Amino acid sequence: MNNYNLSTLKIVNGIIEHKTAQKAASVLGMSNSSISYALKKLRHETGKQLFTRSKHGLVPDKNALELQKIYKEIQALSGNRREFIITTYPPVELLIGLHMQTLSHEDLLLQFQEIPGSAEQRLKNLRHRSVDIDIGSQLPMDSSIIRYPYLVSDMRVMVSKNHSTIQDTFTSRHWYENQHVIWLRDDDEISNLLEEMEKERAIFENRKVACESTSLPAMIYLCAYSDNIMLLPEVFVPSFEKIFPVKSFKMPWDINLKFEFYIHYHREINKDPNTEFLIRLFDGLV
Repeated sequence: MNNYNLSTLKIVNGIIEHKTAQKAASVLGMSNSSISYALKKLRHETGKQLFTRSKHGLVPDKNALELQKIYKEIQALSGNRREFIITTYPPVELLIGLHMQTLSHEDLLLQFQEIPGSAEQRLKNLRHRSVDIDIGSQLPMDSSIIRYPYLVSDMRVMVSKNHSTIQDTFTSRHWYENQHVIWLRDDDEISNLLEEMEKERAIFENRKVACESTSLPAMIYLCAYSDNIMLLPEVFVPSFEKIFPVKSFKMPWDINLKFEFYIHYHREINKDPNTEFLIRLFDGLV
C-alpha cells in the first residue's frame, strides 16, 4: 500500500480500537465530520472498503489492519511513548487524575477507558496492545504480560452525612435495617471477595439490596443523597469525601474483607522510561 500521513493512520487505528467512528473522534479530540471525511478520502485513495458495518460496530478488513500495523510500527520507532491508554475503575482513575494535576508532565497524555468485564477480554487487549496498562483484579499468568500486586485495602461502610438514623456509630442493626447499593466490578473479583468467608456469608446474603451497578459515581451519589448505604475500599474514601456529603465506618464485625487490585502491562513497553515513571506514580498513590 502507499505511504500515508501519521494522522490518517492514527484515525484508522482509533476506529479499529474503538469500533465506531464516533468513539474514535471523541478519544482523538476530532469532530465526527473530520473522521468521516478522512475515512472517505482514504477509501478513495486506496480503492478499498477498509471497514464493514456490523451490529458490534465497524469491522476492519485486512487492508485496514495493515494500516494499523504500520501505525504501531511508526509509534514503536518514534522513541518514548507519550500517550498511554489505561483501563481501570473510576476510583483509581480519580486518584491518578487528582495526582497528575500536581505534576509538571504536560507532554504525557493518559487516556482512561472503562475496564472490560471479563478477564479474557482484558488479556486480549493487553496482548494486542490496544491497552497499555490494565489496573484491576488479578489476571491469569501470561508470558507476554507483567503483573504485580498494586492495591490492598480494607472495606468501609459509606453513608450520607445527612442519614436519618446513622449518626456517630454504625451497628449491625444499621446494616440490616438500611438498604444497600452495590458497586459491581467484574465477576471474578466479586467472587474472590467472599471466597474464604463461609461463616460470614449470611451477613451479605441477608442484607436488603436497593440496586446494583457497575457505575461507582452513580452509587456514591445515590448513597450521598439518600438513606442507602454501601461498601467501599477504605483507600478511596478520602477522595469521595471531598466531593460528596458522605462519611464512613468500620464494619460492625471482625471480617477480613479485602479489596485487591493488580497492575498489568505488556513486556514490550517495560523498557520505556515513561512506563517506569507511570508505575512509580501509581505506587506513590497508595
